[in-house]
Amino acid sequence: MSYQSLCSTHAITLNRGNRSKGSHGGVIQDPSLVQGKTNIPCNIQPLSAKDRHALAQRQVYVSHRVYLTSDIGALRDDQIIVTLAPPTSSTLVGATFLVQGRFDQAGQGRVYSIDVREQPA
Repeated sequence: MSYQSLCSTHAITLNRGNRSKGSHGGVIQDPSLVQGKTNIPCNIQPLSAKDRHALAQRQVYVSHRVYLTSDIGALRDDQIIVTLAPPTSSTLVGATFLVQGRFDQAGQGRVYSIDVREQPA
């Protein structure tokens, strides 16, 4: 089974708010979102209680991990919306997540993961 087939059970849309620099050099996040990339194939898995607890001890609150075969350039606080899911997880369609961080899983550019926090409906 290839990485591509493992990471294509779901599809997402990535939205990003407009960012600009303030008068003191800090980043200002515009609350209005601009639709970015669409129909991105991925696999979304809930984090185990053990992993959630370990991250929460560092005050990182993550509910799911999104696996991809390419780096989509997601930044912290970008919004991810699930647009396609298999029947076993069809309740995820329409779910909204906020990006908490992204990682190259093995450091070889084959599998990337994005830690996300599910937003209330």
